[in-house]
Amino acid sequence: MSDDCSQPVITRAGFLVLIAIIIGGLCLLLPAIQAAREMARSHWCINNMKIFGLAMQGYHNVWDCFPPSMLERPSGHFLSASGPVPGSDNTNGTGADFSWQVLLLPHMEEGNCFEKLDVANGFPFDGNPDHRSVAADPRLAIDSDFGDSHLICQSFKGSAWSGAPEYDPKAAAISNYVALGATHLASLYRTETRPIGGAVHPNGTIYPGSRTSYDDITDGTTNTFIACETREQNYAAWIDGTTAAVVGLAEQTDPTFRLVEGESFYAPTDSARTTINWGNDRKGRHYLSAADHSGSKPWTHGPSSFHPGLVNHLLGDGSVRSVQEDIDPTLYMHLITRAGGEPVNEFFED
Repeated sequence: MSDDCSQPVITRAGFLVLIAIIIGGLCLLLPAIQAAREMARSHWCINNMKIFGLAMQGYHNVWDCFPPSMLERPSGHFLSASGPVPGSDNTNGTGADFSWQVLLLPHMEEGNCFEKLDVANGFPFDGNPDHRSVAADPRLAIDSDFGDSHLICQSFKGSAWSGAPEYDPKAAAISNYVALGATHLASLYRTETRPIGGAVHPNGTIYPGSRTSYDDITDGTTNTFIACETREQNYAAWIDGTTAAVVGLAEQTDPTFRLVEGESFYAPTDSARTTINWGNDRKGRHYLSAADHSGSKPWTHGPSSFHPGLVNHLLGDGSVRSVQEDIDPTLYMHLITRAGGEPVNEFFED
């Protein structure tokens, strides 16, 4: 009987081949894992926006309008029934008032936080230590995980703070979501006189002092963007209404428009581009909102995100669509206006 019971021996070369196969497999697997994780983060973000959409509908049921991006009120009266009050007396000395996200708190099961902010009498950053303690809490309020869960996109790579809370008296938890107030700054500022995107400016849905109702969105709520993501860090305090609405066309000066031949609506000229992922964290200032731009920190981002190549947008009907960063500027403009009468079918056919 033979004693030759030798086992197969893996040679050094064979071992190296095996290691190479394992490493190669991991290299193929890791991108798939990363893609799956990013898909999950994007879905989380979409869910956040859907929650805002539901809260918008709840707010509309109570007030017969969408919330303004910034509350405007004369002499501290909450939500003037007469609508926007240009130059209202915001007596905190900064002109800042509460954001649309603050106004939605009662419709998101966050009534306790809403009461702590004392929206009827207080203002953002008004020096009231009780207001500051809530404003600066990244969870928004004691015993609440609302902020971490619903204001910060899981793909966001920045800080959850605007400013350093231990040093900056205006430090506050930030939000990765803003309203789309208008197509361009002149419209948002109410200085536009042309019927660009409709006869009334601002031509978006949610802007400072707005009282836009479903009836005002004649383009249709399913065809109108009302909010989007942002990766803005410096001017993104969740309570601050002055930074809570941005514009969709990226030009430092007023964009130029053309009347579409044979139609009654306008389109931007070929030189226009959108503000989607337009900012650069390493470069200078962009003017994207109605806020005071005299601060020392650059305002960098409007509609933007860390999702590769796309930014999630909330529509007036509460649905959410992911928008590619290379979307045609004309189409994007037409999707922002609430009463421009423009065709947007090609977006929904994609």
